[in-house]
Amino acid sequence: MGKSINTNNMPGCSPVLEHGINGLLYRPNSIDDSIISLERLIDMGHDTRLEMEVKSPQLVERKFDERIVFKKYLDFLGL
Repeated sequence: MGKSINTNNMPGCSPVLEHGINGLLYRPNSIDDSIISLERLIDMGHDTRLEMEVKSPQLVERKFDERIVFKKYLDFLGL
C-alpha cells in the first residue's frame, strides 16, 4: 500500500516490517511502547515517513511475491 508501518513485534505483523526501514516495531502488549513508537514516527518528519512509504511495497514484493510464496509452499510439501 505504500505506508509506513507502526506495529508490535508479533508473528503476522513483524514479517512485513524492517524496523527503521519501512516502519517501527514495538513490544507486544505494551501501550507505553506503542505510544512511544507512534511519537517517534510522527517526530521523524514527513520526508522520512515518505521514504518509508516507498520502501514498504518494495519489501513486500521482495519477501512475499507469489512466486516466492508458492516455491516455499511446494518446498514444504516436498514437491
